[in-house]
Amino acid sequence: MRLATVEIRDYRSIFVDDGVPPLRLELAEGANTLVGQNNCGKSNVLRAVSMAIDPNHEFCDGDVPGPRPFSYPIITLRFVGDRTTDVDAAVLDAAEAFERELVGQTGSTRAAQGEVVLRVSWVPGDAGVTRREQIVGFGDAHPPAGDWQELQRRAIDELRSAVRFVLISSGESIESVLEGNFREILHSVVRERLKDEFETAERSRNEYVSGLQESLLRPLRDRLAADVRGLFPEIGGVALSPDVSSIERTLSNVGVNIDDVVTTPLAGKGTGVRGGLLVAMLSYLALNATRGMVFAVEEPEAFLHPAAQEQLRDHLEQLASVAGVSLLVTTHSPFIVTRSEHGRVFCLGKDKDGRTRVSESARGDADHAPLIGGLLRETTIESLLSASSALPPATEAVVLVEGEGDRFCIEHAANLVGRPDLLEGIALIPTGGTTRLVAQAVISNAAFDGPVLVVVDNDEPGREARERILKGGFGISKKYVITYAQLYDDTWQHEPVEAEDVFDPELIEDFRTAHGDSVVAGSKRRPDGKFHYDFDQVAKEALNAWLREKTKPEHVEKWIELILLLRERAGISVPDESAAEVVAQARAGGVSPDDGAEDELQGLALVVTGERDYARYQAHQAIVLDTDQRLDAAITHVGFYHRSIQPYIARILDDHPNLLFSPSTMIQLRSTGKYIDAKVADLIAETLSTNTTMAGSTHRVLVLSNHTENATIQLPQPIKNTKQSRGKPVAWTIGPTVVPISALASGPATTDELDALIEQQGQVTE
Repeated sequence: MRLATVEIRDYRSIFVDDGVPPLRLELAEGANTLVGQNNCGKSNVLRAVSMAIDPNHEFCDGDVPGPRPFSYPIITLRFVGDRTTDVDAAVLDAAEAFERELVGQTGSTRAAQGEVVLRVSWVPGDAGVTRREQIVGFGDAHPPAGDWQELQRRAIDELRSAVRFVLISSGESIESVLEGNFREILHSVVRERLKDEFETAERSRNEYVSGLQESLLRPLRDRLAADVRGLFPEIGGVALSPDVSSIERTLSNVGVNIDDVVTTPLAGKGTGVRGGLLVAMLSYLALNATRGMVFAVEEPEAFLHPAAQEQLRDHLEQLASVAGVSLLVTTHSPFIVTRSEHGRVFCLGKDKDGRTRVSESARGDADHAPLIGGLLRETTIESLLSASSALPPATEAVVLVEGEGDRFCIEHAANLVGRPDLLEGIALIPTGGTTRLVAQAVISNAAFDGPVLVVVDNDEPGREARERILKGGFGISKKYVITYAQLYDDTWQHEPVEAEDVFDPELIEDFRTAHGDSVVAGSKRRPDGKFHYDFDQVAKEALNAWLREKTKPEHVEKWIELILLLRERAGISVPDESAAEVVAQARAGGVSPDDGAEDELQGLALVVTGERDYARYQAHQAIVLDTDQRLDAAITHVGFYHRSIQPYIARILDDHPNLLFSPSTMIQLRSTGKYIDAKVADLIAETLSTNTTMAGSTHRVLVLSNHTENATIQLPQPIKNTKQSRGKPVAWTIGPTVVPISALASGPATTDELDALIEQQGQVTE
């Protein structure tokens, strides 16, 4: 029997209301792949199938959907069988006998068409939640009086006997798999296929136990029996039973050693090897079982190289091709997604109410790039192909960089000198490493009519990527492949110049001094006498936060040189100013409250209170508000309060009062070609990737000046909250509050001082 349809309602994140139909998957005969972002409900689908097939799968309170606590799961599974096999025929005959009780001898039955539908539901009652199972026929016929209940139970028992279910959870070890129903299935397959060998092994075990008792243990047994009878005459004898595991237990405890360079126990091998062995065991079961098998496998790609993932996908597709096998696989890897014409891909996601839905599906050999483009965001070849058509029409050049850190540095430098226009016309794309960068360079060059430029570190991986691109015959010109070392003279060309080396070295030295040598994994003296430092990923995250706070225009002159070089190499218009002149203009054009910007000080600032607001501002120069948040015309700036008021009061550069958070909105924003719109698109993308419940909802988005820009008012220090009520500390405010900028800029050190200034100026917060 093959599982053909899965229908789920009111199980965890899969719930039904407001006329929304239940989640329904029409499974293909081959591999069925479920994709989607974390927490979209993929695992819930597999567990729902497990609940329905396995009567030992326990119900728990968490299985009831949170938004509908009064609803309980109903799971319907449709199986199709082949009457030419004895096992399937027995199931269909039993189901046919039951359905005839409902419709009579002349009515239509599902079993006659080779299918059986099992519906399992959970019903609350005084004694707890009760599991109910039923075979579903055509129509709404009700069973007549008679033995229909026994007929239905017989049909369900035949179905359960004919279908074995195996769930392999993400990261599960082979030891844990060999417990529970997997062990029972393995043993039953061994008994069926190796009946004679099994019986021989059982006889050998019994002979071994008997031999131990009659030889090695006999003297001890006789001595114990004599001594005990002397003390207790009523005792007839003593038996010694050696603890020799049964054949079933022995099979479960078989050790596995892998022989490569040396022989290593399986526990000492990587997760990838252990996962591969599990799939091999599934294949053995599929090829040797006389009954149907439903395999549900979660994220089998863990810790496997992409090439090995593709091999694993091929093995899974072969497994799914075995008659009677149903395969469901969840994955975050595009290399695991089925490519077979007999398979199917389902993309799952959550709507604005947090409900798991099937957003789209496609046959395995169809173009399913739109379905899996979100697996690795913008870092897969398929997603790049799909996204190439979404580049803004105003894009004049594509620039690929290794990672998000590189993009941050380039954008940060342009913002810092007040020249985000230097990036207009450039689509800046991080690739997630040099391996993907090479692939994306090739794909982008084929998909985009304009120039495709690449920027890499001058370390060993970066130089290797550069060589692969230039020597691969991909048609990418040498002038389009740039290393950071090319910003310096010839003495630097063999130095490991990375993104952090492009900043003024004193800034990086200050970071090392402030954080200590623990952040440094290694160092090397540079040609200019300064030091290049190797930072691990944790240290780089700390460095990015440091750069956001500490960088000044004079620190980014080399970055401006890079941006101007990219424009020149791409054939885009280059401003008349040199990098040094751009930096000098930024340093000379600073405006602060002390400089006498009186008009600016007459405005109001909206001080927001969300914990994520300041982090979003730092990352995206924008914040998200409710659509009903009122903004007076006099509100020109935004401040941030969380335990204290941060020292940056950012100017509002743009206001999107009613913005739909959706992929289509991101495409529309990026299509304008405006740098500021691209930042909002990035904010939406980041928000949806971490909070899928916001998908399809509308919000107000304010685009703000960077904290290093002249338009941002910098206070002398954070304003510490000192507010109290009845002698105990309380929050200064619990919601967005409007404050006169002049009061903030007067230099209060505490919120008590700020409140006094506001009162003196005759204004109150709202």
